[in-house]
Amino acid sequence: MRISSPNSLSWQSMLRRTPAALAAVSGLVCALAGFLPLETRAGRVIEWKLRDAHVLFTPARTPANLLIVATDEAATEAFPEPLLFWHRHYAEAIERLAAAGARVIALDMVFAIPVEPWAPGLDARLAAAIARAEPATPVLVGTAPLARQKEQERAVPANLLAASLGRLVDVTLTPDEDDFVRRLPLVNPDGLPSLALAAAGLYLGQPVDPRPAAQLEIRHAGPAGSIARVSLKELLAADEQRLRALAHGRIVLLGADLPFDRHATPYYAFRPGQPANTAGVEIHASAIDTLLTASWPREALLPLRLALQFLAAAAAFLLTWRLRGGRLAGSLLLLTLATALTAHAAARAGWWLSQSGLVLALAGGAVLGVAAGRRLMREAVRSEERRCRERG
Repeated sequence: MRISSPNSLSWQSMLRRTPAALAAVSGLVCALAGFLPLETRAGRVIEWKLRDAHVLFTPARTPANLLIVATDEAATEAFPEPLLFWHRHYAEAIERLAAAGARVIALDMVFAIPVEPWAPGLDARLAAAIARAEPATPVLVGTAPLARQKEQERAVPANLLAASLGRLVDVTLTPDEDDFVRRLPLVNPDGLPSLALAAAGLYLGQPVDPRPAAQLEIRHAGPAGSIARVSLKELLAADEQRLRALAHGRIVLLGADLPFDRHATPYYAFRPGQPANTAGVEIHASAIDTLLTASWPREALLPLRLALQFLAAAAAFLLTWRLRGGRLAGSLLLLTLATALTAHAAARAGWWLSQSGLVLALAGGAVLGVAAGRRLMREAVRSEERRCRERG
């Protein structure tokens, strides 16, 4: 009687016994490797671009409690003075908005120097308008690092008044490494709150605390032009009824929608007929809406991200192990689609999964499945050949 050697096990039996263990090991390896891209600049940029895809497939919205008064091309054509000397127009806008019942007024602009030597009375005119609006309608005044560095040398009345009232805010926008604006520091190194944080707190009547983030990830309302706006020219020409309908009970942001203050967002170049970039004032408005609705995206818990990456890698491994040809291609396509839909559903709910981690897990699982399957197949063929020789 012939005693079977260990090599005499059929290759079909080997295939039946091995996949689960190999899939588990491969899934764990790929799941852990999925976190490596975020340690490199290129990996972080890829992650942001993949997240941008989810943003693009999220419907735009128009917040009802926000209005932008834009210093735009229409206004620059209507007013002959250089922008540096528009204090009179800003002051009139503040007075009219306060009279119309605006809840908060936020100036997304920096008054870096006093203009008194060239245009006497303009600095005082703007400061007086801000003082008259308070306290019924708080007026936030923007500042930026360069202006703060020089404020002791050239004191600007509007800045001094705002600082004394606690209304001085940081309007700096900090782009990510790919020069897209997705996040906003809530408090600057000098302790000044961002425009968005201060405006949201005044509107709600209480401080906003988006724990645990030091930076707010902005949930953009949509492409450029998604938030209600009116030109400064139109605002100053509007009658009281029209003005009240526009501004009553709203946060009104006054800022530039001109080429020098436009920035790339996830909606960059996806707005036919409009500037590809979004005005800085609209980015601040989206940040305010993010805080008011508490809809800032959060990173999903590490165990959840790890588990989903493990499942994606293990599933890809098993599919490439067991299937071939058209069935394999179709199954991998369905797995990729299911993974993408899961990530998108999580994003819509306000939770970020690791997009690059999921992609790497799927690709790694598939590659390891093919490699392991071929390796075992070769071993099975060799085992069968040995059995044939032994019988012969």
